[in-house]
Amino acid sequence: MKSIMLLVVTAIIFVSMVASVPWPNTTYTLSVNSPTSFCMFMPPHKGDSVGGTISKGVPQCTSSKLSNSHRVFPKGFIVSAHYAINNTEHFEQITGKIDPSKYGLSTSDQGGQYDYQQISGVLCNYDHFFVALLEPAHNRFCIRCCKYSRDCVTDESSKGCPAVIPGAY
Repeated sequence: MKSIMLLVVTAIIFVSMVASVPWPNTTYTLSVNSPTSFCMFMPPHKGDSVGGTISKGVPQCTSSKLSNSHRVFPKGFIVSAHYAINNTEHFEQITGKIDPSKYGLSTSDQGGQYDYQQISGVLCNYDHFFVALLEPAHNRFCIRCCKYSRDCVTDESSKGCPAVIPGAY
């Protein structure tokens, strides 16, 4: 009986210690909650090219509280946003339109893809898998947070948002 009690107490202590430790090597946390509450990866500086910053993207959000980057989209940058959730495949996503001029993005910039293979240590809705495309030349953006890597396609970026993250644009 004493050994069972000792085992239970030890397990409780271990679980409480693990639960209080932050995720190791977390670079950014970000959220995708609704069409008015979400984040998207962006070039780190206004006017940077998207393709040149795919490993250096920084989350910008509708509220500074949605990411530890604390960056907010420039006023008027997001033109439209559509939220979707799939509880079977375990992902949440936002698709929509942007005004590239509000962040100094070139309208000839074909864009690029930010994903969990390019930027490590990201937690997107508390999961480690995400894919995001920013396409200034098409006034388009999309982001998906996934529980499983199979639901965040990362090898079709040249096909653009509608192919990688189908949804309303």
